[in-house]
Amino acid sequence: MEITKDAMQLFRSFMYTFDEYSWMTQLDSKKKHHDVHAPIDSEEEIRDLKLRLILLRKYTSPEKSKEPIYALKLVNSILDCFPDLREEANGIIAEIHQIENRIMTSSLSNGDVLSLRETIELELYGIHLHSDIEKIERLRASDPLLRYIAIREYVEAYESLLKNAYCLLKEAGVSASPVKDKSKASILRVTKADGIKKGIRKSQYWSNLYDRDASEEEIRDNFMSQDDESFYILVLTTLFLEYLEKDRLDIEVLKAMIHPAVITDWGDFSEASRYIGTLKDIGMSGTIRYNDRRDMAYVYLLENVVDGFLIQDSQIISNVHTVTLVKYKDEWRVYSIGAKLDDYLIPVKPIEPLKRLIKGLRAMKK
Repeated sequence: MEITKDAMQLFRSFMYTFDEYSWMTQLDSKKKHHDVHAPIDSEEEIRDLKLRLILLRKYTSPEKSKEPIYALKLVNSILDCFPDLREEANGIIAEIHQIENRIMTSSLSNGDVLSLRETIELELYGIHLHSDIEKIERLRASDPLLRYIAIREYVEAYESLLKNAYCLLKEAGVSASPVKDKSKASILRVTKADGIKKGIRKSQYWSNLYDRDASEEEIRDNFMSQDDESFYILVLTTLFLEYLEKDRLDIEVLKAMIHPAVITDWGDFSEASRYIGTLKDIGMSGTIRYNDRRDMAYVYLLENVVDGFLIQDSQIISNVHTVTLVKYKDEWRVYSIGAKLDDYLIPVKPIEPLKRLIKGLRAMKK
């Protein structure tokens, strides 16, 4: 049977949100089901149960609420679209009806009797998602620990059947989401400078940035206007990348650019060369960033830079590759490439007095 667009959107929405639910609640690390008589051990467990109950609402709200991924609607759609999974889907539908019609009642101190569904709705709509004084008063007449045991039964049962539905969809070949369109970079604009618009045309991948293409003269002027230290860092980084891109690596030249403390970590530079080879159309930032001590410098590398552009407004982007440099005897050396490092480790050599002390102690032993 052909899957309709609406059904596929329903399945993908469910799988994406349930992935997020599993991550937020650390579902895979939890005990699958507690015995109904097992006590609630801590306030942390209560907070965790409340969070899970709130997050499950979109799957457990009654069908009349028109919630798009209501569990019964979801599984009925699986049943319609995948006849081969009829037995498994019918089993999950039976579980949903069993939970919603379960004979678990709470007798309140005022004489009222609540079904499991009523207990859940009082908790959700009385104090968490809404503020309803009538529901709050009924909650106050209940024993909290007994209420939380009922909530735990409900939450764990729904988590189990939703996980089964998720596995059915994976078995049917449905993925959580379609292939992400990566034709343009996502950006987060932090400030709004006057007069700056989206004006990058040549490097289309970066056209979401609020800036513009740069002329060769502007790029050259930016490079030449750097202070001596920044100019040296840019030249060193440029040479380092050029030598990594060569077909035949010159190990000695590359070693001369590396901080002595990490030379052995770079090996024969083949891994670094392969890493650079995976980056498409590398562009190098013309602005050097430093740490507070100014003994570390960062040069950012961007992919998909067809031609140079200016970034004048404050914007945050992801997928930035970083060349980290660290000072060695007042000169800059490459320390790492890839993720940005916040600090570095330099092997400390024993100072002269300590050397003499160790030498004296060894002489005494003889």
